[in-house]
Amino acid sequence: MHPRRLWLVTTVVALIALRAAPVAAQATGVEPLSPTPPRTVHRVQRGLLIAGIVTFQASWGLAVLTGVTAFAGCIDSDPGCTRGPDRFMIPIAGPFIVASGHYQGVPTSWAPALVAWGVVEAAGAAMLVAGLVGHDVPVPASAPPTPRISLAPMLSPEVRGLALGAAW
Repeated sequence: MHPRRLWLVTTVVALIALRAAPVAAQATGVEPLSPTPPRTVHRVQRGLLIAGIVTFQASWGLAVLTGVTAFAGCIDSDPGCTRGPDRFMIPIAGPFIVASGHYQGVPTSWAPALVAWGVVEAAGAAMLVAGLVGHDVPVPASAPPTPRISLAPMLSPEVRGLALGAAW
């Protein structure tokens, strides 16, 4: 048999065999592959993260600015000044410590405002942490590509025939 004809017959037989393979697998009772479970991707919660950063930065930044200003004034004016202003710069707990009333120069009428300040700092820190923790989002698995077989005529000055293309 001529090599070109042998190649053509082999190509056609292979094409028929590949097309018949799924039917043969169903007839023999072979189960198809199960779909892959969806994978999850961790995502931060941007809204909570941004709100937490803005709230915590504004409240604690203002506390640091107030504490530094008051502490600098305390050192210059009174050598016996208590350590209230520098405690105010402690994140979250600082306003509560100063509101406890153990420091001179801090009126007790400021206690509700200082407690509210501490609550705002704590809320900002909680939102920041919750935003960073985030959540897992399922990402659907892409369908596996199906095998494709194509036949195309191949014509050139030297060769005539069919070209078999397969992709999987």
